[in-house]
Formats: sequence, structure tokens, C-alpha cells
Amino acid sequence: MPAKTVTVHTRRRRGKRGAGWMVAALILLLCAYLWIGAPAITRGTEAPPSPTAQAAMGAQANPAKSAPRVTEDIRFEELRLYAIEFGTYETIEAARVEAARYVQRGAAGYVYASSGEYRVLGAGYASREEADKVLGQLADGEGIAARVTEVSAQPVLLRVTASQAQIEALREAEETLREATEQMGAASFAIDKGEVSYAEAAYRIEMLSGRVAASRENLNAQAGAHPNAVVTGLSGAMEAFEYGARDATADPQQAALAFSSKLKYSYLNTRIAHISFLNALNG
Repeated sequence: MPAKTVTVHTRRRRGKRGAGWMVAALILLLCAYLWIGAPAITRGTEAPPSPTAQAAMGAQANPAKSAPRVTEDIRFEELRLYAIEFGTYETIEAARVEAARYVQRGAAGYVYASSGEYRVLGAGYASREEADKVLGQLADGEGIAARVTEVSAQPVLLRVTASQAQIEALREAEETLREATEQMGAASFAIDKGEVSYAEAAYRIEMLSGRVAASRENLNAQAGAHPNAVVTGLSGAMEAFEYGARDATADPQQAALAFSSKLKYSYLNTRIAHISFLNALNG
């Protein structure tokens, strides 16, 4: 299935946040040559990257400057999101009004722009089967008409020439973001089912945010003073996770539905940012 590129997202009750870095990162990511600190990167998909199509990652001032350089292939696996969509609107204002109605019921209320339209998303799932099951429950139990919208990115293959520490930092950062986002989504559903308390879920989210922040800081430290578009794009998606985690856990007195709604929103926002990052790498 061809990759789908996400363009715009908005946030209910708050001003848009994170759109600036996404636009800037996507522009940089489409450059033919990528500059990060020291390593060289080649972009590709399924086929092995050509050794002759490498992009120099420049000189950097960081601890890895004098470390031996090696060449390795890094593969970022495909990423798919199956979201429950409650409606499509011609204007963002109309979409926001509809989104607010679902927020009160514990849904994300996420407005996602695609092909000139604005879609109201309620929750996201890693598999089509999960999304279809929820779709049936909404129709049978609550009489809500909805559909499943897929947002996806194909695998990305990078050939990187860098220090071993830089390579591992890049690989670990992408894996950490992928895993933490999935766990955030699972926490929102555990709250809905009454399987965890607010305190338990909030603690879990704070720990996940700490892991993402530590991984991002290590990635930036390894990149040095002149990070390239790969590092800045991935760092931006990780910052979106951290912001969403802070926003979701800021009010210890909030109702369970409000907390669950914020986690679902953050899951969608971060996952879509991650998918956008991968699609930009694939060009």
C-alpha cells in the first residue's frame, strides 16, 4: 500500500503546537543530501541502499568526533495507524465543533487534515482487526456511525557511516518512540476498562516520557552542534510525545474520561508525526 503523508493537525482547547517543527523538518528531510554531525546516510526502502549514493553528515563537535567510523544499515520498520473516524468536514471550524462532542465521551477529538478535508478521529489502533472490532461495538452498542481511516509509512532503509555510538543512538531513539507511543495508547484503553487507576496510569506515562526524553537527549548529544534533518525530524516527533505526556498528566484531579481522552489525542498526534517523519525519509 502506498505511503500516506499527513499534512496538518490541530488540538482542541489549546493552540496548535508542534506544526512549526513538522513543516520545517519535512522541508529539510526532502533535501537530497542530509547533514547531521559526522555520519553519512543513504535513504532507501526494500532494496539495499547504494554505497555510492551516500550523503556526508559533516564535521561535528561532539564526543564521537574521534571515534572510529563504521558503516551499517539501519531499518525503520513500516508503521501503520488505524483510526476511528467520526466524520469528514470541509472546514477546520466545523471539524473542531464535532470533535468537541466526542471529547466529552472520552474520545481523542483529534482533527487531522488530509487532501483538503478535515477528519475527526476518536482513537487509534495498531491493527485493522482492533479498529474494526471497536467500529462494530460503536454501531451495535451506541448507534454511532464511523469508519476506519488508515495512515501509514513504508519501511525505511538507511545506510549510515558514523561512530558506533551515533548509530546506536539513532536506532534506539526510533525504537523507543515507537514502543512508548504504543504503550501510551494501551494505557488509555486500560483506563477506559477500569484496569488501572489514574495514579497508576499517570506514573506509567511519566516513566515513558522520561525514557523518550533521555533517548532524545542522547541522540542530540551524539549528533553534536550540527544535527541533520534525520535527527531534527525524529527529535521533533519525540518532543511531541513528551509534550502530550505532560499535558495529559498535568491535572491530578481530572476525571478518568478526560485523562483517557488526552492520552488518545497524544497517541494519535505522536503516531502521525512519526509516520510523517518516515514518509519524508522515503521521499
